[in-house]
Amino acid sequence: MRNRRDDKTYINCWRLGKDESAVFWNAYVGDEYGLAVETTVGDFRAAIEMDVSDGYVDLYRDYVRSEGSERVERQEQLYDELSKLQMGAVEYTDYDEAAIPGSMFSYSRYFHKRNAFEDEAEFRAVFEDDTALTPEHDGHDSVQLHGLLTGTEMHVGEPGQYVSVDADRLVNQIILAPGSPESFRKIGRTTLQRTWSRRASL
Repeated sequence: MRNRRDDKTYINCWRLGKDESAVFWNAYVGDEYGLAVETTVGDFRAAIEMDVSDGYVDLYRDYVRSEGSERVERQEQLYDELSKLQMGAVEYTDYDEAAIPGSMFSYSRYFHKRNAFEDEAEFRAVFEDDTALTPEHDGHDSVQLHGLLTGTEMHVGEPGQYVSVDADRLVNQIILAPGSPESFRKIGRTTLQRTWSRRASL
């Protein structure tokens, strides 16, 4: 079950910070041409053209700690949030000292990493398609059965999922990799002006 959900979960990763990172340029660009997109958490959230959850990890933690009628209320809040895009900063922890709350079947495990990765300062948007919890039944796999039950076709098993965004809202600035030649800067400036964001700078 856990593996099936992981296969149908899509994660978009960003780095939080005001300064550039030589480690990241070397890891993702190296000696090639490359660029980085700069935005803010608020603009990123506003640019996503789908419902966005507010603080799922905190909601799940509150649910785990609650009891009685409060637990029922927390559970309803969780279900309302599950169909939305989950967004938040990754929390870094020592797995020998603290367990991830509900890590087997919750979004929490996608927002936690070992302390060794703390320098990444990662921010994630996580989306799980609607077939993730649909069981296999009577010769139909979960995708086929989901389509039969809902009339909605989901294109899963691809390298990623498309989520519409407002590029004018998303892109604040384009940052070229250190040492980029002027010819690459001109290409970036032309692309930015024609197809991306009218308010962003290069």
